[in-house]
Amino acid sequence: MSEEIKLPSFIQIFGLQPVQNGTSKTGRAYSIQKASCQLMDEDGALMQVAILRLPAADVGHLKPGIYRPAFGLRIDYQNNEVAPVLLSLTPMPTRQQPAPVAAKS
Repeated sequence: MSEEIKLPSFIQIFGLQPVQNGTSKTGRAYSIQKASCQLMDEDGALMQVAILRLPAADVGHLKPGIYRPAFGLRIDYQNNEVAPVLLSLTPMPTRQQPAPVAAKS
């Protein structure tokens, strides 16, 4: 039986890189931004530390803090495969934020 794959329940952003603007091969303008973050499970336990590419709607608008992610599926038109994608990040009010706990062994 394969190992269960868990999506994070919370994402804590520590730092934000500057917004990068560019133009695609088709001439369309775009902006991207990446964030240093940790992924946490529903109990607030550390799952992984990573660099996250922010959803387009959140570029330039987020601050360090804890967010609840929303995931969806999109088609990658280069290879016609369906892949998961981070759609949005919703800030968690301080009183609802999980207390971070040590990583599970």
